[in-house]
Amino acid sequence: MSLARYEQLESLIELYQKLGAAEKESQSNAPKISHKELMEQMREQINGQKVSD
Repeated sequence: MSLARYEQLESLIELYQKLGAAEKESQSNAPKISHKELMEQMREQINGQKVSD
């Protein structure tokens, strides 16, 4: 097996692990926010100001 193929498989395994963790988190009772809310919070942290649409 080539090094490139090995790295490709490693990346695929890492992706499946992240997807599994995300699915588990999605099924938990953890609080959820929308993408829009998340982006607003991130912009506020970066810019130090509230951004409205």
